[in-house]
Amino acid sequence: MIYKQTQLDNYLKKSSPEIKAFLLFGTNEGLISEVCKKLALTVTPNLNDPFSAVNLSWDEVKSDTGKLSSEYNAISLMGDRRVIILRDADNELVKTLKEILPDSKSDTLLIICGGANLNNKSSLVSFANTSDFIASFACYEDREETLSASTRALLIEKGITYTPDAFKLLCSRLSSDRKFNTNEI
Repeated sequence: MIYKQTQLDNYLKKSSPEIKAFLLFGTNEGLISEVCKKLALTVTPNLNDPFSAVNLSWDEVKSDTGKLSSEYNAISLMGDRRVIILRDADNELVKTLKEILPDSKSDTLLIICGGANLNNKSSLVSFANTSDFIASFACYEDREETLSASTRALLIEKGITYTPDAFKLLCSRLSSDRKFNTNEI
């Protein structure tokens, strides 16, 4: 199913157990990274805890498809919910997801970061868009209104005060990529 910003915001406030995975894709790497972190934090407060958070690359999974299945269906030793972050996924993942997700009873959240190699016509995105248990969220360049809102939120989060003129000047010099802007600020 396709998620828009409002649905994502609602999920971040109160997660939905019927969503087994999120697919994040698009050209804005910074937004993908930001949304991925926010989603993972809905599951565990410590993303460095190897018992509750697992980071995998598509290369690792492609060479051993059983690895994703075993990680997804593993039960947490602490009884908490787990999160798996899969980076650089491509269309070949569809077959594996069809085998793992539909009948799984796992409460693990799988976050799939596809990046710029995926678009709305990709088979992985199409599969997620039509699925009842995968939410897809497109991460494209920030427009003027989202650039302003994300910049304001970041400045507030960092405790940085500013005048309206300084804020306007800052926004005029930032790019449409959130990763670049976060590093710049």
